[in-house]
Amino acid sequence: MAETASIDMTAGDGRSIVVARGSWTLATVSALDSKVRALKPDAQKPVDIDLDAVELLDTAGAWVLFRLRERLRSEGLEVSFSHLGDNHKGLFHHIVECEEQPPMELRKFRPLQRMADRTGYQAYQVWCEMCDMLSFFGELSITMAGALMRPRRLKFVSIINHMEQVGINALPIVGLLTFLVGVVLTFQGADQLRRFGAEIFTVNLLGISFLRETGILMTAIIIAGRSGSAFAAQIGTMKVNEEVDAMRALGINPIELLVLPRTIALVMVMPLLGFFADMAGLVGG
Repeated sequence: MAETASIDMTAGDGRSIVVARGSWTLATVSALDSKVRALKPDAQKPVDIDLDAVELLDTAGAWVLFRLRERLRSEGLEVSFSHLGDNHKGLFHHIVECEEQPPMELRKFRPLQRMADRTGYQAYQVWCEMCDMLSFFGELSITMAGALMRPRRLKFVSIINHMEQVGINALPIVGLLTFLVGVVLTFQGADQLRRFGAEIFTVNLLGISFLRETGILMTAIIIAGRSGSAFAAQIGTMKVNEEVDAMRALGINPIELLVLPRTIALVMVMPLLGFFADMAGLVGG
């Protein structure tokens, strides 16, 4: 059966009686709003809002009845509730408390104060990130020292697997980019040196720049973007799926199992990738 609600007004014993019936809930009170507003009791008689026939009452229904009482009181009438059950008194008490609370004052920020607040918050965020990075680096260093003292703790299968992913699988992209950088660097350098009659030093420019800086720098950028993002995505997914928490619950150190093999693999393949990048850049030049 569908929930219904109604409200009527009668007269009796020198009082105007407003009788509420049915289920006064969020699903029904919206249809009664216009009827509640249209109630006009006798201004010379007190008003009694009878809730004896109310079967269900939620916050929305209590709010409509409370608003009716306050409207009639503002018109100078004496209004009271009758047959208000103990289970309904809590709703009205809560509504009265909400009405008595003063409105929240919005805090106004001056431009200089807003800038100082934003700067302080960002500085605090940077400080927290630095502390997290320092804590992570310290935990990794302790774990690596313990693993080197006990080589049996190293996961050699995982290290070799990550060396393949970071090193061998990265050779094509590292070689292609450094080769193209070598081509561009040689072309631009030769064009500029030709104006001063020093075109012969193009080879020196290419060799010194690639062997000292460009080759290993390009390799580091490529590996950070390629392998670093992949590592972050893998471990981040495990963190979201609570797999890292499960490892800790089983007594497994996530740093030793997840971070250490990847770090060792990066340390071992970076010099080889840097040498390969140098050779590819020289060939391109």
